[in-house]
Amino acid sequence: MTDWDRVERLRAKGWDWDSIAEDPKVKFAPPEGSGSPGRVLKSLYLKRRSRGKKEGSPSRGAEDSSGGSPRRNLKGWLFPLGVLFAIAGGIWIAIAFSYPLAAQLLPPIPGILLVVIVGLALLGASFITGAATGSGHSNWHKAVAAGIALGLVLSAGAAVWAVSEGIPNLTASTTSEVGGYEHASNPMWKSGGLPVFFFYGSVACPFCSASSWAVRGALEQFGNLSGWGYLSSNPNDVYPNTPEVDLSSSSLASSYITWIPAEGANNQQITEPPLTPVENAYVTTYDSGGGIPFYVIGGVYIHAGTLISPAVFSPNGSALSYQQVEQDIQSQSGPVYQAVLNAQNYLEAYLAVACKDAGITPPASVTSNSAVVSIMNQIS
Repeated sequence: MTDWDRVERLRAKGWDWDSIAEDPKVKFAPPEGSGSPGRVLKSLYLKRRSRGKKEGSPSRGAEDSSGGSPRRNLKGWLFPLGVLFAIAGGIWIAIAFSYPLAAQLLPPIPGILLVVIVGLALLGASFITGAATGSGHSNWHKAVAAGIALGLVLSAGAAVWAVSEGIPNLTASTTSEVGGYEHASNPMWKSGGLPVFFFYGSVACPFCSASSWAVRGALEQFGNLSGWGYLSSNPNDVYPNTPEVDLSSSSLASSYITWIPAEGANNQQITEPPLTPVENAYVTTYDSGGGIPFYVIGGVYIHAGTLISPAVFSPNGSALSYQQVEQDIQSQSGPVYQAVLNAQNYLEAYLAVACKDAGITPPASVTSNSAVVSIMNQIS
């Protein structure tokens, strides 16, 4: 059974017909008394090629009486496709980590990585089936070129889309700040000319519920907060029925900051609120694990996780009511008040620093607070 694929490869390498016919891997057995094997092989090859053209299909993919096998079958495509996917994904990942805008359509982990895994799986299948040494192997250089081109096109396309959506080129690296916050060397995130205070969470989450009291207190120092109410976290989650300030529909009238809450409003189960492309860019870059609550101040200061332990609101194993929490805050005494005040001071400090970085003078009520000023002096 003649291996016509190998005949093609040897011809491409410049072998003469006699040498090709004598190659044992070609498996050519000329009829007895037919003359020179090379001449007979050439004649069969030309007839096979001519027949393929007459039938309107490539001669290399046709099968004839001498036992040639189809060239472009699934097995033959395994190797070049594997090379293409692996290299395209690798190029995209390399660009995404150095230029994060390119990662916005598919994050490096796990989105783009999946492309690489598919490529490696195809390569593995090609070696298992022998396709890596078959017809597909001769196309490896074309697959490499196509993979590089595809990776560059996808990366550039993702970056262009991100720019058109107003997404900044966020850096994935951060440095630690006081109070559990992180600092990222990003451009200032503004809306309406004011630094953005972005919150991502769910009213069903006890950690969001506990933190909401500090968030409300801080926001009220920077403007007039409206549209909020009282609620409690999921009764079937850890720290059930943690009292909270429902911020899902709140708004802030302020000349200092822009408040953007993205909070799932169902307190019976944690739901993900819809996000704009810009909001999603911050979440995927700095909160890829999906932890809530998640806060971004001015696009530069980030806090992933609770600001206050929900345990504070269940001192005897049973959740306090929102009336009890308000009473402690108004009386300015007790562990609940101290926990809320401490978290609120940190929030106010970071909001004030973001205002100053944006060229905005923070409220006097904030900068006259010695505890807040002390924290501000520790923020880089």
